[in-house]
Amino acid sequence: MNRPAELLATADTLLASPLDRSFGPMRRGTVFLLRKALEEMMREYWREVRPELAEGKGKTHAQSLCLGYRGHTDLAGRWSALWLGLSRACHYHQCPLPPSITTLTAWRDEVAALLPEFEKLSLAGKWEL
Repeated sequence: MNRPAELLATADTLLASPLDRSFGPMRRGTVFLLRKALEEMMREYWREVRPELAEGKGKTHAQSLCLGYRGHTDLAGRWSALWLGLSRACHYHQCPLPPSITTLTAWRDEVAALLPEFEKLSLAGKWEL
């Protein structure tokens, strides 16, 4: 099992927990796991295609831009929009309400939908800049 799939499975466990329905920190934990799974799928893709783009902190935005440059603009856009929503939910704001179960489930489903798409892209192989 790959790292993004493991993180997604752990998020599923939290979502299925009866505590998760009412306990805000469990919801935030789910959000962090989903965002990490999303980041890991991007990192794994670049490890296969261009390893020099995979490592280092704070490269997720650059990686999504490069993915769009490579011709996968729809996938890059979906990834970026989801990452932004998850990132905002990871941090406390003036209104510290955690995301709803409905929102978490939608985000989880979108992360799960992106996973096989990134796996297919990784099979396509390396590319030259």
